[in-house]
Amino acid sequence: MKLPLPVIIGGDDPLRENYVEPLHKLRPDVPVQIIEGAGHLSCVGRPEFKEGITAFLATQSSKLPLK
Repeated sequence: MKLPLPVIIGGDDPLRENYVEPLHKLRPDVPVQIIEGAGHLSCVGRPEFKEGITAFLATQSSKLPLK
């Protein structure tokens, strides 16, 4: 089963090369948003991070089962 998974990462995050790039090779359908000029923790405080999460959640809300 494939689950929706967005990846939002800082352009200067050292984890990008070791984790995100191999993940994207295995799952090219996973959207990766890179926040330039941000590191591992500093990307969370950037407006692009909040915008990316908000946009992803908006696409998923229509897919939730109604109870």
